[in-house]
Amino acid sequence: MKQFLLTTFILMGMLLQAQDNNQHPRVEEMHAKKWQYIVEKAQLTPQEVTAAQPIFMEYEQAVWKLMEKNRPAFFRNKNENQKPNFEEMNDQFVNTEIQKAQLLKSYYQKLKKVISAETIFKMGKAERNFRNELIKNWQQKKGQRGQHN
Repeated sequence: MKQFLLTTFILMGMLLQAQDNNQHPRVEEMHAKKWQYIVEKAQLTPQEVTAAQPIFMEYEQAVWKLMEKNRPAFFRNKNENQKPNFEEMNDQFVNTEIQKAQLLKSYYQKLKKVISAETIFKMGKAERNFRNELIKNWQQKKGQRGQHN
């Protein structure tokens, strides 16, 4: 559970930072790179790409909007002198995860109408691998920056 929470916060931070920092890809570029990775790793046919891409992009945008909407609850101003309300933050985190799960369920229901269960499984595996590679690359870059200081 701790690893899941850490992964979620790292990805959320990376994606939110990508929106504000010109050195990182924009959100749309990140979605496109993720889609290309999934297409390649899951070995989607042209027909599967045509059927699944709009559903994938809709899901990605919905998750992004949810995370952006909830950003203030997780990233507080460091200059505030008051202690954060951790109960409120925890409640917001759990509610966000529930909403993400509902989006995932809807995404799955839509996908299974247009592609096979095997393809959906391959896409999910590729998506998890993409996330793991993002985290690994981020950790390596962070380590390299630490060595240069």
